[in-house]
Amino acid sequence: MAWSTYIAILQLTLSVSNYAHVDPQILLSAEKEVTRIYGNTGVSIVWIDPPVPENTNTDSPCYRTADFDVNIRPKAGALGPKSNTFGSAPEVGSDSHVAYVFYDRIESLFAQQTAAAMERRVSRWAKPDQILASVMAHEVGHLLGLAHSPSGIMRADWRANELLVASYGRLLFTPQDAEVIRTEVRRRSAMSLLCPPSIERLSLQTWERR
Repeated sequence: MAWSTYIAILQLTLSVSNYAHVDPQILLSAEKEVTRIYGNTGVSIVWIDPPVPENTNTDSPCYRTADFDVNIRPKAGALGPKSNTFGSAPEVGSDSHVAYVFYDRIESLFAQQTAAAMERRVSRWAKPDQILASVMAHEVGHLLGLAHSPSGIMRADWRANELLVASYGRLLFTPQDAEVIRTEVRRRSAMSLLCPPSIERLSLQTWERR
């Protein structure tokens, strides 16, 4: 039975820094899709909106208002030297809790798909919110310790087949990747119990998107 049929008891908090000024409806739809994708692994996503100013005097996870921040940038710049890179997730250092998404690459990919559809080379294509959600879920997956996989949403290079699967909402984590995600979220939950009480963490219910 799929994990999505259960009430997820593991929780991960995410915030979004929308520097690309993505259309609010597209972003909201993408966030809902990310929630569904992670719900399929047994992990519940809580969106912190808007991002709450953090304590900049420490890099301790105890003082972060969300486990991870998804930073949507208008252009890849130096973070995405390869033209087929849609995002980036530093594994170490002070930015190891930030997933970067390059929205210009997402728009370009959508344009390529629609052009292929006009030429009748494809009959179905992933919408911008579906591509955005897949990239967001992929990069957060890296922050949770996942490497690239031969198949599924963590595949390094998405072909036409992955985009077709995404258009049906079926580009998901493999069972093996889902187990890694649950293990890491459990570890983070256990570590959070060691944190001293903080104003930021105690006030999350004020900012949590309903």
